[in-house]
Amino acid sequence: MIKYIILIVSILINSISNAQVIIDESFSDWETAGVSVTDSQNDGVNGLDFRDMKIKDDTKYLYLFFNTTKEINLQSDNNVSLFLDIDNDENTGYKINGIGEDISYFFGARYGFFYRNGSTIQIYHNNIELISLPTV
Repeated sequence: MIKYIILIVSILINSISNAQVIIDESFSDWETAGVSVTDSQNDGVNGLDFRDMKIKDDTKYLYLFFNTTKEINLQSDNNVSLFLDIDNDENTGYKINGIGEDISYFFGARYGFFYRNGSTIQIYHNNIELISLPTV
């Protein structure tokens, strides 16, 4: 059994708001988030439960905002995973929970996978230019 907290997002990039996000520990730029999800309460593992999530993008980056029930260090000692179906096609990528996962990333382990044309490429923290705030 997979013991990861799985956060699955199926995204059509064109449906996401293009407002600029400035990574400065001020969250006011998230008030106009194009995609917003509220998670079911008390379904987390080890006291960690997601409350809500917001998504934005620009021409270069995908931005994720989420609240949790407890403070975590996103870059170590957690089982937070992100699975993205970036082409919204369940027949491409790695099949998981009804989506065709094109990118998976395991934040605590600081690595993930990119699936393309039948190939699997391992990606790391520095490859995806991950920046997280606030820091613990």
